Amino acid sequence: MTSPPTTLMRSTDATQAASEEDPPDALSLLMADHYHLHNLFAHFEHALSTTRKESLRDQICRELIVHMQIEEEILYPAIEVSADHPLLVTEATVEHAGIKHLVGQLRQADVDQPTTMARMKVLSEYVAHHVQEEHDAMFPMVRASSLDLAELGVRLAARHRELLT
Repeated sequence: MTSPPTTLMRSTDATQAASEEDPPDALSLLMADHYHLHNLFAHFEHALSTTRKESLRDQICRELIVHMQIEEEILYPAIEVSADHPLLVTEATVEHAGIKHLVGQLRQADVDQPTTMARMKVLSEYVAHHVQEEHDAMFPMVRASSLDLAELGVRLAARHRELLT
């Protein structure tokens, strides 16, 4: 994943921005989520207290699930209809299944156990790989397509807010 900007937009800030002024397009909204998740993983890696680790673990798991759900419900079906490379969506969906499996293992795990720390590290690396593929292959293809990214952005932001409340 490319290095995040020094000032990261929180995913909730991105979705709130979508309901105000000019909403971000779908890919900008998803990229803001990616940067936010990258930041959360970095904070988890450096967290010292059990309480902070648990809080970050819970936030990472929740936001990852919501992020994947809006991609699977809204973005991926739109890509399958309009894009020339449906294999990218299939691969992304398979990667989501692996991420969901790790999230399921992490949700109730003791954050101070070495196995939990290892799983979180693997999850972080897996998500980074998935994000890099989206940024390098899927998103350029989507930008070049006839998809209405502004309309998709509005739908993604609305569903994101709905799932987080």
